[in-house]
Amino acid sequence: MMDEDAISKILSRKGLRIIRYLYNNGYATLRMLEKALRINGVTAREYIKLLSRYGIINVKRVGRAYVITLNREGKYTKAIIKFLKQVGYL
Repeated sequence: MMDEDAISKILSRKGLRIIRYLYNNGYATLRMLEKALRINGVTAREYIKLLSRYGIINVKRVGRAYVITLNREGKYTKAIIKFLKQVGYL
């Protein structure tokens, strides 16, 4: 179960931008997210860790890079995507 802080952070502007980017592009590396969304590495890692903890994204190490994908089968991910489609964000 998510606490209020986690929900508010996931549904914050940066959290939703990461979800939207992964939804539209399929995958990203940490560096790709930093450049595309213009966020610093510390912030990106913080959000990646949070989204990963709740199963919204998958993080897989490939060589020295971390490949990040959206977990489209996760229960939280399905609810967030459904909501974002209803409000016209996706």
